[in-house]
Amino acid sequence: MTLAGTNVQPLIFLAVVGAGLISALLYSGCFVIRYLTGFKRVVEMITDIFFVVISAGMYFMALYYSGFGEMRVYTVLGFLLGFFTLYFLLRPLKKIMPKIKVKLEKMRKLPILNKIFK
Repeated sequence: MTLAGTNVQPLIFLAVVGAGLISALLYSGCFVIRYLTGFKRVVEMITDIFFVVISAGMYFMALYYSGFGEMRVYTVLGFLLGFFTLYFLLRPLKKIMPKIKVKLEKMRKLPILNKIFK
């Protein structure tokens, strides 16, 4: 097992930050699915399991391909930094979700869409 030199550690850090950003996008997508389906218990459980499995997979893939699979404190911090950065940037979308849901329900009632989706 070879330890990564200090010259590749910034690249490893950026790779796990990127994985954290993608994980936050995935979490936001799961939130939208849960919100639009009305937070049903089964849907919530399925999206949570999906999110955890995919996020852990992305983290370990980023470690494996960029840092020889070595898990270090700075890689965990990088993943969390990426996740929470995008999470807090997308947080205002949660406030406008009720407006989006109302617009989607109005669109669903349009006669032309009813003909298409029957």
